[in-house]
Amino acid sequence: LLALVAPGQRARLAGLTALWVTVSFWSGTALYFFVYFVFQERGWTARDLQWLTLGTIPAGFAGYGLAGWLMDRVGRRTAAVGYLVVGAAMTAVCFQSQSRWVIAAGYWALIGLGGVWTVAATLTAELYPTQLRAAALGLTNHLLGRIGLVLGPLATGWLAARLGSTGDAVTWLALANLLCVPLVLGLVPETRGTDLSAVAD
Repeated sequence: LLALVAPGQRARLAGLTALWVTVSFWSGTALYFFVYFVFQERGWTARDLQWLTLGTIPAGFAGYGLAGWLMDRVGRRTAAVGYLVVGAAMTAVCFQSQSRWVIAAGYWALIGLGGVWTVAATLTAELYPTQLRAAALGLTNHLLGRIGLVLGPLATGWLAARLGSTGDAVTWLALANLLCVPLVLGLVPETRGTDLSAVAD
């Protein structure tokens, strides 16, 4: 912990933690509330969900694969920013649409955009030497970052009660992705092309 918060390390730790909290927060709203949303506000039934699952696995593979491709071509930070921005936009598409096909396409896109977890994990691994790598991931993601998974559902329930709509609440809360963009760009160094064996102490 002392090494992770030492001078010269604090900014990247703060940036990575903000990224992980945001990714978890977004997942805890857009992904966790989808079924409740379509049942309560769009009149879907369990039968409607049967065919929906046919697209989730291909979308997931495509989104995670695209994350790797993007990271190698445009950089880790740009990929993270892209996934955050598109994630906010597709959340609005999914949770504001009335069309079943648009909602389904939006949900498949959200599943694919889960590839942002891979981007965040890659950045965390490449920013720290071997002896700090596991501790950095444990602190930024598994300890502090997962707070987003707690706050996301709490915020959604609270805001939905006041707006009278889960869809509207999730859409507004997805804007947290955009708030994270300047933190990633300002605090997290680019790591594309990093030789992990050469990361300095």
